Amino acid sequence: MTEKKRRKLLSLSVFTALILFAILLFGEITGFAADSSMILKRNIEQNLSGAFSSYNRNGADGTESMLLLNEQWAYCMEPATELNNLTANGTRFYLQENGNGVKWLQNRYGWSFDKINNLTKAVCYAKSYFGSDWVCNYVLTQNLIWSEIKDHEDYNQASRYMLTNTKKYTCAHLDSKAKVDQAIAEVWKKVSTYNTIPSYTGQTISADAGEKIWIVDKNNISDQIEFVNLPAGVQVAPAKGGLTVTTNASFAGKSITLNYRKKGLPTGGGVYIYAEGSRQKVALWNNVINPVSGSVRIVFKRTEYLQASYRARDQVAQSFDIHIEKTDADTGEVLAGAEFEIYKDGEKMATVKTDETGRASYHWRGNILYTNYFSSTKKVLDFGSWGTAYQSAKDEVIGKVKIAVEQLKSQTAYTWKVVEMKAPDGYELNPEYWEQTFNLNTHAVEVQFSNTAPGSLKLQKISENAELVKDNVCYTLEGAEYGIYASQEDALADQNRIDILRTDADGNTNIVTLHAGSYYIKEITASAGYLLCNENDGETVMDGIHRAVVTPKETTQIVCTEVPGTHTFPLTLKKMDQELSEPFAVRGNMSLQGAVFELSYYMNVNGKTEDTPYHRWYFYTDEDGKITIGDSSCFLKNVYTMQDGTTLKSDELYTDADGQIFYPLGSYVLKEVVPPRYFQLKGFMCFSENADKKASVTDGLKMLIKQRANGAEAELYGSNDQKFEKLETENITVNAYDSPRKGSICLYKKDSKGFKHPLEGVIFEMKGVQTGDVYTGTTDAEGRIEWKDLIPQTYQITEIKTKEGYHLLKEEIEVTLPLEKSLEEWEKSDADLSKAVYDEVTKMYGFYDLTYHIDNAAEFSMPVTGGSGKMPCVFLIIGMVAAGTGIFLFYQKRRERKWNLN
Repeated sequence: MTEKKRRKLLSLSVFTALILFAILLFGEITGFAADSSMILKRNIEQNLSGAFSSYNRNGADGTESMLLLNEQWAYCMEPATELNNLTANGTRFYLQENGNGVKWLQNRYGWSFDKINNLTKAVCYAKSYFGSDWVCNYVLTQNLIWSEIKDHEDYNQASRYMLTNTKKYTCAHLDSKAKVDQAIAEVWKKVSTYNTIPSYTGQTISADAGEKIWIVDKNNISDQIEFVNLPAGVQVAPAKGGLTVTTNASFAGKSITLNYRKKGLPTGGGVYIYAEGSRQKVALWNNVINPVSGSVRIVFKRTEYLQASYRARDQVAQSFDIHIEKTDADTGEVLAGAEFEIYKDGEKMATVKTDETGRASYHWRGNILYTNYFSSTKKVLDFGSWGTAYQSAKDEVIGKVKIAVEQLKSQTAYTWKVVEMKAPDGYELNPEYWEQTFNLNTHAVEVQFSNTAPGSLKLQKISENAELVKDNVCYTLEGAEYGIYASQEDALADQNRIDILRTDADGNTNIVTLHAGSYYIKEITASAGYLLCNENDGETVMDGIHRAVVTPKETTQIVCTEVPGTHTFPLTLKKMDQELSEPFAVRGNMSLQGAVFELSYYMNVNGKTEDTPYHRWYFYTDEDGKITIGDSSCFLKNVYTMQDGTTLKSDELYTDADGQIFYPLGSYVLKEVVPPRYFQLKGFMCFSENADKKASVTDGLKMLIKQRANGAEAELYGSNDQKFEKLETENITVNAYDSPRKGSICLYKKDSKGFKHPLEGVIFEMKGVQTGDVYTGTTDAEGRIEWKDLIPQTYQITEIKTKEGYHLLKEEIEVTLPLEKSLEEWEKSDADLSKAVYDEVTKMYGFYDLTYHIDNAAEFSMPVTGGSGKMPCVFLIIGMVAAGTGIFLFYQKRRERKWNLN
């Protein structure tokens, strides 16, 4: 296969892969809904076979099945109406004889209470018929209920069955209609067995007092009953075939009724109800099942005497009235519109509102209370004395009832409470409440409440230096919070705070309604840019805590004058020669004085410096190369115009009343804009405490003056790489290093014949006048010597060895580097100033690369080192070359000299 075919095949494969990836990706995006539907459908198909199925006269019908979707019950056939705990329009239905729940069932289906009660018993048996097999119990219970709803009662809900012949939920007991019917019949047998009562039920039996009586039970179930509320002095012993009753002789001439009920009351759930959020459940219904009960009456024969008896009780009608009167605490004027809540033993009974007379009333009428029954029996030996005996018994009972009534009144007590919930318009809510306990002997009380008209309090925050913060986004009056306290101690500890005042953008707070009186206000959260209030006048405000007096119906305002956060910027800049390690050291004619640095200010505390500065200040170094930012002695006050036309003009410094310079919160950049004399605007700056993090002098150092948190003192942060760190030293030092501007000196040594013949091997010595540095050089074949990397200073050049036949220069050549003049002077010389360097400090144009042409006459008979008064003519041509091009000056010394530009 050729290389060309391989590449073509590879391209096709890549293209195909991209197409497949796009298809898959598109399918993932567009096919989600379809996939979800498929999953839902699949779940339905899979779980339908594992669900209940329903059965009616027409056979199996799955439309009302219980359905599982993702393991959650989605639908289940249940009885159409809740048979227990039925609630409609807030009314609870009770399944008890003559109860409204029973009446509802009777009205709907025509059922008797006995049928309802028996169905309840049957459901309880069905609920546990199959032991712990809840599925079978569940289905059997429902089918039993449905089987009782006949066609003539509710056609749509009649004769339905639930079968369990499926995979997931199975019940072998009920997998056919025949088994369901059989199970239902067995349940009803249990009900019938339970409903069977002893044969003596309802009979009246005659007996003698003081003897044991045997009462026969032909149904043989007396061992399944229990007696309730037996009369005192009667013992009963039930057995399977009957029961034994034992009394004493005191029962002679009396009759008693023995009440019993069937034991073995069905337990468990009764009927199905719906519980929101879960499947339908079986509710316990034991409390509404009427157990099978009955009674048998025994009449004892009179033997020795008759009895005259009297039995009675009395009732107490509960009542209590509360009358409320509302007035102004200062004027006594009645107040309408106050709302009060009335409580009895902690339960809210009512809400009342005072009318135009300032009054409100609550009338309570409680349930009737009854005393216990009291009775008295007197012996009567003959009928003639029965009336006297009866009156004696009555008087005795009435006396006891009266005492019981008084005890009932005194011992039945309630605690009443009255709480004001809404004050009349313009008044404070009364925080006190009335609470007392009374028994039934007290029927009415009067309660008096009074209100005080409240006052209000607000605060205005103003800046101590409005001019500083004007239009400065680093400062805002908004967001300051002041706590309100009842005492100065609470204010100092910031405890028991009553309320909070919060300032808006104009420094005004919300208005707080307060009781009349004295309050203390303390700033707990300062707004951005400000220190926490620390005012102190010794009277109304001490240590930043203001005292305010609130009077009724008036708004008290206090003014808080707060100090904006500033910084003295204790920064000292040291200008240095980049090539020297010693501070403030200079060489030659260079100087560290006169360098100009720009301090730019930006109104933000996040270090952003992309926009135009809000302020610029310019400072220049002193003779030691130092600038102190907080000292105005180096502040550039006048307008300074640079050679390129740029104007440097400082904005006014911020100063306080004592003349101390300070700086506002914000972002700052300190950079060099003018280097000192004979230095280049090229070098680096750093904080002395972070010397390893450097920035170029033209980019400068970034700094922030900001607060760690609102209310805190302003602190200075420095950065070289956009990460700001707090400058920890007390006096910040910045070291700024510049590179010195250097030059070169080049000599050409030739003979005197038109400078056409270079002199090789001539040795010159050059000495720096200021530094004492010594340089030597020997001319090459072109007669050339060049010394490079020279700092600005004055140099003295001496010819110390010349060629044979030539004389040494008599005098030294003195050269000052750079060669500089004013613009006017250079323009007269027709010099090319594009090769010159302008020095902003000296205001001169200077050339840093100089070339000298020197010639000697070859006329001497014997060379003399050092020369004499007969020294031949020396032509000296001085040329200044910048970037490969020189300007040569020819001048004449003692005799004619000429200069030109090279």
